[in-house]
Amino acid sequence: MKIYADAREGSSRVTEALTELGATVELAHLEVGDYVLAHDTVVLRRSANEFVEGVVHERIYNQASKARLEFGRVVILISDGDVYTTGHKVMPEILDSALSRLTILLGCTIFHTRSPYRAAAQIFRMAKHAQEGKPAELTFRKGGKVSPGMGQALYSLEGFPAVSPSTSRKLLQHFGSVHAVVNAQPEQLQEVHGIGPSKAERLYQALRWQLAPGDTVGDSVSLFAEPPSQ
Repeated sequence: MKIYADAREGSSRVTEALTELGATVELAHLEVGDYVLAHDTVVLRRSANEFVEGVVHERIYNQASKARLEFGRVVILISDGDVYTTGHKVMPEILDSALSRLTILLGCTIFHTRSPYRAAAQIFRMAKHAQEGKPAELTFRKGGKVSPGMGQALYSLEGFPAVSPSTSRKLLQHFGSVHAVVNAQPEQLQEVHGIGPSKAERLYQALRWQLAPGDTVGDSVSLFAEPPSQ
């Protein structure tokens, strides 16, 4: 699944997380928005601070209006903070009015997320729905019993970096077992459709990482915890 991101987003944690979720992120100089999810869907991503500044200077209305001229669906994704606690001297009623104006008068959909990682997950879901019209298939793994055999193999593969459910199926189909995947060289991993040199090397290194002598694994370590926002 391909998502177009504005070049300014290239170094953000959002694009990095999108890649980990299995999306192909192509950077471009977008005239409108920050992420183009489909021919009719665009996302304007703003931190809470950027959103409030956009309201104060009325930039956000111009940007949203321009996006509406080009796309049928405009999503404003507010991440990294709370718009009501940014420190700007803006009355809450003004922010309430801005959110209402953007939603009702300009037809935008507004989401709030707690972190870049959550923002990426929401962008991934929306892109999946916009492009394929079906529920998103994320790499997040829920607890519970897993069926033995193929179910356990797929579950294990999905725990590796940048391996989505669809990629895990391709890996298992190509190599036949988790053991064969673990023993594969980077060039062999690249034989699987959707795995390029960077992803292959990352997977290869992750499978061969070793705990340094004297280091310990703390009890509080969580394999699937959300990275803390910065």
